[in-house]
Amino acid sequence: MRMSPYADLLRRARRATHVCLGVLCLGVLYLGGLAVAPPARAQSRADFGAVWCYDQDRDAIARVLPASCQGRIIDDAEATRLGEARAERVKRLIGDAGPRATPGNPQPYSTLPGTPAGPRAPAPDGRERSALPPRAIAPRQPDITVGRMPKSSGTGFFINETGAVLTNFHVVGSCGAVTVTGYDRTPIAARVSASAATVDLALLHASTVPPAVASFSKDPRRTPTDRAILVGFSLRGQPTTTATLTTGHAKQSDLATDQWRLAFDGKAYPGHSGSPLLNQFGEVVAVVHARGVERTAYAGGPIETKFGLAISLRATREFLDSNNVHVQTGKADRSFSDQQLLERARRFVVRVQCWS
Repeated sequence: MRMSPYADLLRRARRATHVCLGVLCLGVLYLGGLAVAPPARAQSRADFGAVWCYDQDRDAIARVLPASCQGRIIDDAEATRLGEARAERVKRLIGDAGPRATPGNPQPYSTLPGTPAGPRAPAPDGRERSALPPRAIAPRQPDITVGRMPKSSGTGFFINETGAVLTNFHVVGSCGAVTVTGYDRTPIAARVSASAATVDLALLHASTVPPAVASFSKDPRRTPTDRAILVGFSLRGQPTTTATLTTGHAKQSDLATDQWRLAFDGKAYPGHSGSPLLNQFGEVVAVVHARGVERTAYAGGPIETKFGLAISLRATREFLDSNNVHVQTGKADRSFSDQQLLERARRFVVRVQCWS
């Protein structure tokens, strides 16, 4: 039987109504999903409760959970301000800004926090000595890093008052220019005066009066404990503008070895090359050289054990003696805490930068 025009029109209208109702239901479900989604996205934006953490010792800012913050929790405004200030310091550190001293323009280190102003430098044992004679202010010399690019970065330390700096050969072995930067964050031009690739040691000379110099141990076997303290400029994570401390352990028999290098139980990272390894008296017992990895096979798979490698005191003294460099030795009459060792070492430990 043929359907009348009116019945056909009514059937089409019902179908359209069903389609509209279906679309409407889907729209309601979609909008309902959107109503639930924002809290999830808001939780993602909130980093699940993460906060800005400022580590003053490392001069680093990180986004971490409150329980993992090793420094001070700060707000967004302070994080922005500290980050901008740190970016400016790093910019000056790599040579984009700031005055420098060149071999033709020796300049003393600026006064460190907590020391009197003027040309007075502390004695190696921490006591004040008589004021140095005033020095004429020379005109600013051309920056030796202009037109150069940073190639690598390591650590070194002042070993006498003439501006001699000890570091690793592989840090400065192929540089067009070298700068050293100490606690006052002022880069100073330096030149390689002696080197020995066989023991990975190099001697630099910076035209400056160092604020302090390192003391060497007379005999590492007299160290009563196996504490070994590394102070240097690690490149792990965010770069730092001040030296940091890493604790470790070294056996007396290993420190007194006749070999040119030794292993110690501690974390050595890129940037630590050339760092002094100190005992609890603050004396140098070795020079950090590299890090090693030992792999041991087990049923569940290989296990890696990481350790540090350092140039022995015997090899270091032979290198310095062969180049007629005289250093001072410590008295080992007073032990220091880690914080005291860090404060003392920051006065003679420097960042060594190699430029193309």
